[in-house]
Amino acid sequence: MRAPLPWLRALAARPGAFRRLPVAPALRGLFRGFGVSASGPLPAFCLVVALVLSGCEYRPKNATIIRIGGKRVIDSATLTPPATEEQRKPLRLKIMDENTFQTNTPLAPGTYRLRLRASDGLYLARDLAIEREKWFYDLPEIPAESHEQAVGPALSAGIFPEGEMPGEVVVLFIADDVIIRRAAVNAGRFSVRAPAAGTYRVEIIAPGQKPRVWIRDGLKLGADTDVGLINIR
Repeated sequence: MRAPLPWLRALAARPGAFRRLPVAPALRGLFRGFGVSASGPLPAFCLVVALVLSGCEYRPKNATIIRIGGKRVIDSATLTPPATEEQRKPLRLKIMDENTFQTNTPLAPGTYRLRLRASDGLYLARDLAIEREKWFYDLPEIPAESHEQAVGPALSAGIFPEGEMPGEVVVLFIADDVIIRRAAVNAGRFSVRAPAAGTYRVEIIAPGQKPRVWIRDGLKLGADTDVGLINIR
């Protein structure tokens, strides 16, 4: 981190230049780095100007930060570690700002799978190569995820929605990977093929401004299955 411009540092330290303001403990280390006493008259706006003019970036402790480009608003993000003998659960990333996420979990170098859920109900995914000593990843807009339509047992249901009946649903079959299907809703029912026989966490989503969802963990699909009437809310 570079020090701010000399004139700005001198102005900030000048007695009586600004009224005294309380300083958050988290900022004292930054002030010491600028050579200005944390108990002195450096106001918050002056610190921000110093950071901007010096062109430095501030990294939250041990954080890896991922920013997603494009106009689509991202509501949530997970990062799945590379496949190993020890199956590790996906990491749920924390929201820092709009379309900007972070994790404080140390990440070993390798190819991770980044999965995103957008506010319009779409799911996006791409591979992300984590590099040693790199902590900020500025990614371009990610297109909607698509998968080959593998043939497995059919999952069928009737829909009892809270609100308007959706014209289609998005169905997630979650096991070692996440497979996404879309199905049209006709006369309040839909049917979709699972990727293969197996046990899944199934999420059925009605897209929209406020997506509605039905979730069932440990759903066994060994043959065509009708789960009856479901309430998407």
